[in-house]
Amino acid sequence: MIGIQSGQLTFTQVEAWCAHLLDPSSIYGLMNRLGALWFPDEVYASMYAAGGRPSVPPGLLARALMLQRWTNEGDRELVDRIRFDLRFKYALNVPIEYEGFDPSLLSVFRSRLMKHEKERLAFEQSLSMARACGLLDPDEDQVGDSAPIHGAAAVQDTYTLLRTSIEKILRALKPFEIRGFLPPFPADKYLKSRGKANIAWNDDAQKYAHLAELVEDAKALLNIGDEVSSDEQDRPVDTRLDDGDLLRACSVLRRIVKQDIVDTENGPRIRKGKDATSDRVISTNDPEMRHGHKTSKNLFAGYKGSITATTREIVTSIDVIAANEPDARPVPGQVDYFQRLGLYPKRLYLDCAYGSAETRLALKERDVEVVAKVPDASHLAKHFPKASFRIQMDGTTAAQVTCPTGKTTTAFRDAKDSKERPVQVAQFKAEDCKDCPLRSQCTPLKKKGREVELHHREDVLQAARQRAAEPGFREEIKTRCIVERINAQLQRHGLKAARYLGKQKTKLQALFAGAVHNFWKAGTHARGRAVIPVPTA
Repeated sequence: MIGIQSGQLTFTQVEAWCAHLLDPSSIYGLMNRLGALWFPDEVYASMYAAGGRPSVPPGLLARALMLQRWTNEGDRELVDRIRFDLRFKYALNVPIEYEGFDPSLLSVFRSRLMKHEKERLAFEQSLSMARACGLLDPDEDQVGDSAPIHGAAAVQDTYTLLRTSIEKILRALKPFEIRGFLPPFPADKYLKSRGKANIAWNDDAQKYAHLAELVEDAKALLNIGDEVSSDEQDRPVDTRLDDGDLLRACSVLRRIVKQDIVDTENGPRIRKGKDATSDRVISTNDPEMRHGHKTSKNLFAGYKGSITATTREIVTSIDVIAANEPDARPVPGQVDYFQRLGLYPKRLYLDCAYGSAETRLALKERDVEVVAKVPDASHLAKHFPKASFRIQMDGTTAAQVTCPTGKTTTAFRDAKDSKERPVQVAQFKAEDCKDCPLRSQCTPLKKKGREVELHHREDVLQAARQRAAEPGFREEIKTRCIVERINAQLQRHGLKAARYLGKQKTKLQALFAGAVHNFWKAGTHARGRAVIPVPTA
């Protein structure tokens, strides 16, 4: 049964004794005045049964999670604050003697939000609140960017990945031992307390022997997992055991063996260098974590947080993706999301990581213009890149290409790019390149002229380059810098590092960070008004 927080002022509340000590313009003052009004308990009613003992008011828990993101603290620290800190009691409108609740209730509440698909509720309430305060215009231009979110789990090496995956399968296999499915080795061989094997890790022979043993045990367990799954499918539905945990554990182990192990004539070996995949599972505690690069040199492990916001710094959408995914991948979905909420910006200001033809076309279908520079990889090229050539288009096809020295060509051949899409390749004559003073900087070919492969949608890129060359574009693109300040604020509210395992929980953390950011902006705007704006559902 849902608990409802009473709005009745009592003699033991902070307002009655020392409200004058607290700044009404602080987050605590704003939460005290506006929190219960803008984040009421009733909006969470569908998450609770009709009867039973009243719960801790869900609106109070939601506001507590927002304060948690504001101060970037853990669950136990948050509950201690609510129990002993007058600022938190004042913010949540609870009496001085309020003892708080068990920290585990916060975890239960987050799980309840995800189970009932209410993860976005507080965030969407903050958007309604911003709209009621006049801070959210439907056609206001928006900005976007992404930032690293360091994962909560430790990165594991291949030996640890294999060992901990085997441990998880052994635990998941326990309920099926009564049906005769036993591990093919002593069960205490992979006790969690044993940790890494006690071998000389600087001895290659011992390492390879241990690796071979791990791989052999892993493959044997995978075979048993397949047998269990097949056996359960053959049984009547009412007699089946839940094999979900086992199937998930087997899936992770199967992927680890495939990604990290290569069979050689000398036995299994670890994939290294170019043979290693870029989409590696790096932790069995959080299999969704990945290695990623925000720059060419800065490696991190975890996720990326992708945000969009208005030019008045109201966050309109937040998504979380794996660290190795392209920055632009979630943007079309984010645009779909805030358009469903009634926001239809004409322009979205982004950096060059979002300037690909694919992103521009995807957002054009949604009537949104991508204002961003075209990605330029010239600093990576050994010879003149495509950007050094002037390309004239005739509709969607290229008509003429001019090289840096002024030579032109209208000769093209058809080809396929790395994604098997049809492209044009401009061909310069050998005699045009033979005596060129810039030949060494342009092409390594000695008997042929330079060839320039064009993009599958070169017309989109050329139009974007012309847009970037317009007078005033350099000033216009500076609008994007707003998102850097928003990102910095969200990082201070805990978006820099995940506190929970898994992408879904990390996204929930990001949504509450966005909700408290919007609350602060709207609350500051509404402070001092005689009539407080009330958001519509």
